[in-house]
Parts: sequence; C-alpha cells; structure tokens
Amino acid sequence: MRRQTHPVFCEAAGASLALFRRNGREETIHTSLTRRDVPYRFDEYAYAAVVANGIGEGAGAVAARLAVSTLAQLELRFGQWSMRIHPQVAADIMDRARWFYDRAHEAVRRWQRAHQEMGRIAAALTAVFSAGNDLFVAHVGTNGLADMVSDAHIADALASRRTPQEQCDLVGAALANGGTDNVTVVLANDHIPSPRADSK
Repeated sequence: MRRQTHPVFCEAAGASLALFRRNGREETIHTSLTRRDVPYRFDEYAYAAVVANGIGEGAGAVAARLAVSTLAQLELRFGQWSMRIHPQVAADIMDRARWFYDRAHEAVRRWQRAHQEMGRIAAALTAVFSAGNDLFVAHVGTNGLADMVSDAHIADALASRRTPQEQCDLVGAALANGGTDNVTVVLANDHIPSPRADSK
C-alpha cells in the first residue's frame, strides 16, 4: 500500500519556515526466499511536517529557524517512526511531541538570553505526524489563519475541488479580514489507497 502526500507551502505573510519529512519501508533488496515466503515490496510510510511562524520585531525569523532546526535534530536523534499505531504508541507519540516542543522552547529562550538587545522573540509552531490512518496535530501559539477566517470558509476552500493556488488564497482572506499576525498555509493532499489484491 503506497501512501502519497504532496505538500504545498503557500506564500506566507511573516517570517515562516517549514520542514517536511518522509520515512518508510519499501522493498526487499535481495533474498533467496520465494515471494510466498517474504514480500518483495512492503510500502509503508510515515510523514511529519512542522511549520513555524516567527513572532517579534526583526528576530522572529531567528525564533522560527531555531524552533524548526531543533525539532528536526531531535526527530533524527530521538524520533521513533511508528507506522502502526495503537493506544500505547499514540500516547508515546504525544509525550514525545511535548518533550520536543519543550526543547525547542528552551533553544529559543537561550538565544534570547544571549541577545537581549533584540527584545522578546517567539515562534508559533504547528506539527503534523501521520501514519496509516492516524493523524496527530500539535499546535503552540497564535493562529493567524483560524483567528481571522471562519471554520466554514476554511472547510469550503479545502473540501471543494479547487487548485492548490486557489486554496492558498486563504492567506489573502486572513489578511483581508484585518489579520496582523503571521499567516502560513500548508496544504497536503494525503491519499491512502485501498490495499492491493496482491498484498493480501
């Protein structure tokens, strides 16, 4: 079963950074066993994405970069790319997400203490992890889109058959409604096909 995710990073208002990662198991490189004994292909993927909006005059981009970079390094060192979710794995994922967020917060605070002349800086973060049919979303900070555009408007833009660029107009809608916060929209068309007959 091949999961397909195609992210689109819409032009944002403000200091925004994004990172998209995929991890998975795909195929057997070599084996002396027959196809009946071991599958030659085992397409299974997990996806992660994080978007950070910098907050603060001048140095907001620094906060966003520090937050995304810290999360990426932590994920590489401590991440567990569980692709089969059950209640204990789900609880572990949420605990790890909170720990990752705390470390990112500490990294931004350390930089701020070393550069007090820059004033207060911060970053709003949204992270997504998907595996199989499960989706995890974590968010910290203000939301420049949802605070300015109604849920009905957002749902209509995403549910209708519009082009990604038309859906990216959500950024413009937030600004047109008087938004002054950073606004970022990331679209991901996540498709999980039905299992193939030959994978049974």
